[in-house]
Amino acid sequence: MQADSIPSNPPLHVEAVFEQWLEARMNAAWDGDRVKSASTKNHYRAIWKLWCQHLTDHQTRWHDAGPELVHAFLQKIRARRATNADGAVRSASVVSRDRYWTLIDRIYDWALRRELTRSNPAQAMLEADIPPTVLVESNVLNPILWRALPRAFPDPVQASTFDLRDIAILHLLYHHGLTGEEIREFLLADLVWPGGLEPMANEGTSVTRPVSIRIVGTRIRQAREITLAPTSQIALQQWLKARRMNPRLHGHDFLFMSNRANQLSIRMLFHLVTNVIERAATACAQEPPIKTGPQVIRNTVIHNWIASGLSMPEVCALAGLKNAKSLLRHRH
Repeated sequence: MQADSIPSNPPLHVEAVFEQWLEARMNAAWDGDRVKSASTKNHYRAIWKLWCQHLTDHQTRWHDAGPELVHAFLQKIRARRATNADGAVRSASVVSRDRYWTLIDRIYDWALRRELTRSNPAQAMLEADIPPTVLVESNVLNPILWRALPRAFPDPVQASTFDLRDIAILHLLYHHGLTGEEIREFLLADLVWPGGLEPMANEGTSVTRPVSIRIVGTRIRQAREITLAPTSQIALQQWLKARRMNPRLHGHDFLFMSNRANQLSIRMLFHLVTNVIERAATACAQEPPIKTGPQVIRNTVIHNWIASGLSMPEVCALAGLKNAKSLLRHRH
C-alpha cells in the first residue's frame, strides 16, 4: 500500500463507515438531507452490502478502492437480472445503477472530509462513465452561498506565497468550471500571453497578465483554450510573481506547486475548496452543504451556464464535454 493512500485517521471497518455516515445523515441539519424512513435505510444498507462484497471479491479495502472498481461494480449491476412476480426476467434499471453510484459517492465524500480516506473513487471516474442523471440539489451550491464564496477566498493583501496560489486556483474553479485534475495538470507552458509573448522567460521584467490558458486532456472535447476572466488574470499574475521569487519552485514545469515543490494532490485541492465553502457558509449564515470539493464548484458553474441561457453546444465547449447528454447530470 502506498504511503499516499494511508488515511490521516485510523481507517474504519467497512461496515462502521456506513453506519457512521448513516447516523450523520439521520441527524443532518437540513431536513432535505436527512434519511428518515426505515425502507430507505434498508435500501442503502443493501447497496453498501453489495459494494462490500465487490471489494471482497477484488481483495481491496474500502479506503483503497479506485475508480476502476466503481466502474466494474456499476457494470456488474448493469448485468444483474431479477425475476418479477409473474416470472418475467428484467435487468437492473438505469435509475438503480445511478442510485448505487450516488450512495458510494456520498459515503466516500463524507469519509474524505473526515480524513478517513485519501480519495473518492466515484468522483475519480472518467466523466463519461459517471451516470448522467445523478446530480441532485446537494451537488450544486445554493445562490446565497455561491455569491458569498469569493468573499471567503484568502485576502490577497495579506496573502502568503501559497495563499496567492490558492487564490488563483479558486478563481479558475469559480469562473471557469475546471476540474480538479485540469488544475493539477496545468503547466507554465499552457498559459497564453498577449501577442504571444512569454514574459516568464525574462527574469528582469514584470509579469504580464496571461489572457487565456490551454487545457490538454484525454477525453473527447476536453482539449480547449479558455479566455481568462479579468479576476483570474490578476490572480494568476500575482501568483506567478510570488512563484518566481521562491527559489524552491524554480525549474519546475507545473503551474501550481505544493510548498514542497511537488505537484498538487487531489486531496490538497479538496481541502482547499472545502475550507473556503465552509467559511463562506458561516459568513452568510447558511448550513454547510453535504457535497464540497472542486466538483461541486464545477457542477454549480455548469448549472449557472445552463440557467443563464447558453446553448448546449456552448456549454459543452466551455466545460470540455463531448455532447449534450453529458450535461444531464447538471440539470435538476
